[in-house]
Amino acid sequence: MSQHDLKLQIPLRIGGKMGWIVKMDEKGRIVIPRDVRDKFGLKKGDALQLEIRGNEMMITKLSTEATGRVNEQELNEFLSKQ
Repeated sequence: MSQHDLKLQIPLRIGGKMGWIVKMDEKGRIVIPRDVRDKFGLKKGDALQLEIRGNEMMITKLSTEATGRVNEQELNEFLSKQ
């Protein structure tokens, strides 16, 4: 792990919940810490669902059966309901 990785992945505990502080890069990407990837069996190319719940984001690994593509109109309709 490089020094750069260490700065971006800081474990913390808030209100009894385990979490990490990660920074988004200029392209909107974040790094999911290795501990989290290992715990959930995440591998390169896995499909993840980003769900908005109020002011929180939930990331869920999708099964291979649930990885259908969503077009931009469907995405905009979903986001407008949030």
